[in-house]
Amino acid sequence: MKEFLLEPLFTIEDANVAPVNFLLIALIAICTFIILTLIKKYFGNTLSNQNIVAGGKERNLYKLVRQIIYFIAFIIAFESFAFNNDQLGVNTLLDYKFVLLDKPFKVHISLGILLFNIILFFIARFLFQLSRVLIKNYASDKKWISTHNQYTFITLSKYIIYTLALIIAIQSFGVNIGNVLLASAALLVGIGLGLQNFFTDIVSGIVLLVEGTIKVNDIVEIEGMVARVEKISIRSSIVKTREGKIIHIPNKKLTTENVVNWTSSEQNTRFSVFVRVAFGSNIEQVKDILYQCTMKHPRVNKHHNVNVLMIGFGENGLEFEIYFWAERNWEIELVKSDIRYAIEEEFRNNNISIPFPQRDVHVKSGNL
Repeated sequence: MKEFLLEPLFTIEDANVAPVNFLLIALIAICTFIILTLIKKYFGNTLSNQNIVAGGKERNLYKLVRQIIYFIAFIIAFESFAFNNDQLGVNTLLDYKFVLLDKPFKVHISLGILLFNIILFFIARFLFQLSRVLIKNYASDKKWISTHNQYTFITLSKYIIYTLALIIAIQSFGVNIGNVLLASAALLVGIGLGLQNFFTDIVSGIVLLVEGTIKVNDIVEIEGMVARVEKISIRSSIVKTREGKIIHIPNKKLTTENVVNWTSSEQNTRFSVFVRVAFGSNIEQVKDILYQCTMKHPRVNKHHNVNVLMIGFGENGLEFEIYFWAERNWEIELVKSDIRYAIEEEFRNNNISIPFPQRDVHVKSGNL
């Protein structure tokens, strides 16, 4: 039996492949399948039932762990070919260099380095998912840590972990980052000037995350546009308008321009509705209708006065402005629309006209 298992089946570049190698691969595949089954059955259920991973992220974490196990199984399976054969194995394969550069920087790339960077990527990704879990678990019972602070810590940990992974990856290719920065100092100055707005957006993104003047889910008004903040990244933020449009806004706009944060403002804010009536209308009756129609709306705050002001004698009629207080919300325009509907109906019931633009033409006759 031993002779059969060690009997070479075929040869690859002076390396013999025997049945024992395939037997080991089969055992590795079976063990991998068993481990993945146990993880899916117990590991995932435990995370879900005990709420260890918030926001339904247990599936993503399971996928990441599964990919890591697959990669480890592949390395072990390849190493199994070295059994009874020193010419095959991971060490021989990983030491194979296919890129050798000495200028302008010394760079050596081998298969082992590439595999190291792939593993590094998975480790960085795993650490980020782990940091997300730890931060959410730690902050879940800490009332002084707000939702925005959790989001800030998670976002900053993401950039820190991936930045460190990038530095390690560059150095793994034999590149000295210090020498690169020193040699390209003048170039970096030029790039910095050309990318000034880019770096300004990055600094503004850090300010938004740390300072928290604008948070995720805040309703903001910028350049006359009302939108909800969906995501704050380092360079730009994503907002969603009331029309459902997704807009990417550079962070510099949110820190340097006038932005009204409806969420962090007073809960109740004063709004206004403009109305024009025809000349000759009963002023007291108009004032009473405007007041009653506004006060009847359920969204109007009854603890604040509703003021009906006559603001001028317009070109086509008398002009009024109704000032009322209501909660700043996503659908404030619907409140204004409801008030206008009610006013128009009451005007029709009381024979009060809403004027339209008109001109009087006087024809002068006479001898030329």
